Amino acid sequence: MQNIIIFDFGRGKNNQLITKQIREQGVYCELWDMKSHSISEAKLINPLGAIVLGTADPQELQTLGVPVLELPDGLASKLVLKNFLFDKCGCTGEWNMAQYSEKLIEEIRETVGDGKALLALSGGVDS
Repeated sequence: MQNIIIFDFGRGKNNQLITKQIREQGVYCELWDMKSHSISEAKLINPLGAIVLGTADPQELQTLGVPVLELPDGLASKLVLKNFLFDKCGCTGEWNMAQYSEKLIEEIRETVGDGKALLALSGGVDS
């Protein structure tokens, strides 16, 4: 699955808005609070690109080996995001929440089988 990671370095005022704008363009993204994650962890999920809200170490960002959009003030227009996602990162815009939900439900059913599962859910970005 194509993935963009949003690194939030304390500019969280608009992080939910940017995440929602990206997903509305058919691109899956994850919002990472950098108090809980590190840039080196991102390599493990092989993102197509990264968006930085706030400021980060430029040398550490280069280790990702993907296009990076830095937004020191945490703001970007839809056009800037679109150009970054499709022109710089090569996203296709084929992701949608319905397909993603179906895939996750299938994975849960395979894992749980006939057993029981407890689900805790937050509305999050897409509510």
